[in-house]
Amino acid sequence: MLKKMFVISAAVIALAACKKEVPSVEITFTPISFGVYTQGQTRGADVTNDNLTSIEVLANYIKDNVTTKYFNETIVQDATKWKSKSYWPASGTMDFYASNNTVSDKGVVTVTSIDDDVVVAKATDQTCSSSPSAVDLSFGHIFSKLAVEAKVADAGGLKATITKIKVSAKAPASYDITKASANWELGNEASETEYYSGTQEISSGTLTVVELTKKYVAPQDVTVKIYCQITTNDGETVLADYSTSPKVVQLTMTEGKTHTINLTFNANKIEFSPDVTDFSSAADTAATIK
Repeated sequence: MLKKMFVISAAVIALAACKKEVPSVEITFTPISFGVYTQGQTRGADVTNDNLTSIEVLANYIKDNVTTKYFNETIVQDATKWKSKSYWPASGTMDFYASNNTVSDKGVVTVTSIDDDVVVAKATDQTCSSSPSAVDLSFGHIFSKLAVEAKVADAGGLKATITKIKVSAKAPASYDITKASANWELGNEASETEYYSGTQEISSGTLTVVELTKKYVAPQDVTVKIYCQITTNDGETVLADYSTSPKVVQLTMTEGKTHTINLTFNANKIEFSPDVTDFSSAADTAATIK
């Protein structure tokens, strides 16, 4: 059975006030569908294959070296399928830019919060035909993630307490999916954000995971400040106090990576090795008594 074709006039897809000639688009009855999956980072509120249920996709149509917007729509997962409301053109190529966040018609995602995970994907130069395969969209995380684990070196005699963790970094602004690199746009000035506040005690030789209230950071060089104390196990004697002047860790955060700070608390005792030497003889001193 022959597939029916429709021709959409150039005026429908031409941008307003655009003077260059836009080719007509021959449309098939084949809906555009996607194969969607995410990469890495599976803890907490991270976006995964299991909880990704809706994406926004920008599609650009390219023919005769002319690029036009084809659609920008929200696609909701239906069982295991991701189908667009739009249909494949019979010829030309397509570029797709997608995110779990809003995607502009220029392929830019506005990111103003570090509280929620954001993933993006792109599939470019996809050949149009009447019997195409599903478009593979491999979503990657655009944030970096911070994790902190701690232990004490002397389980029997020491206790450490973390009270605050702060990160100094530039705020995120936007992410351009269309670029091959340098996708991030950040704020101008770095500011401090609290990632933990409480009383996290570490009193064993095994690693303790510090449950951060925030964990995402836009990729960049950051300063992590750790406010803490080291005491004897009974808490009576303070051996090291960084509760007001924190210990500082410098990190270069990388897109899509979890950066774990492994803290080891140690307070070396001052030990002595006494050694008494024998008396040695000094030169004799002559004295005359009359």
